[in-house]
Amino acid sequence: MDAVDTSGLVVPVSVWSYKLNDVPASTDAQGCRVSHATNGHRRRRLVILEPVNSVTASVVFDSRVSISVILK
Repeated sequence: MDAVDTSGLVVPVSVWSYKLNDVPASTDAQGCRVSHATNGHRRRRLVILEPVNSVTASVVFDSRVSISVILK
């Protein structure tokens, strides 16, 4: 996957996503439950974008059972 910053710089990244434990729903200043709470809990997820080196290649299989890899 590619991440693009506000200046248009494209950075290839690997995306990691982890589900975290649910936490009790919070309330706002007036004591009302926050609207995005579900079943009294908020769902949380941690997403990490890790820069990676991007390599493009073609793989060719022929009838003689040989494999050719062509890096671009």
